Amino acid sequence: MTGVINAAHANGARVVLTVQSFAWSSTGVARQKALLGSAAHRANLARQIAAAVRDRGADGVNLDFEPIVVDLRRRVHRARPLGPRRAQQGRTAATS
Repeated sequence: MTGVINAAHANGARVVLTVQSFAWSSTGVARQKALLGSAAHRANLARQIAAAVRDRGADGVNLDFEPIVVDLRRRVHRARPLGPRRAQQGRTAATS
């Protein structure tokens, strides 16, 4: 994967990793609850995602979780804009 990312960067392309969690089925609901159901699990997921972005040299990450399980919605916050330093580095944050 890192070779593909390096080749993309060499050609001027930005690379954004994508993490998906689809809760359209009972299996998906169970998986999403396991990922997001506790503060410790959310913190671990965030650490793993940040490490993947850092270790692979990616430019960012897109979190595509849909739908968010109803009883988890209050626990999951929308992304906030990045601070000026990261924005100057060309990084972005998006929500949907």
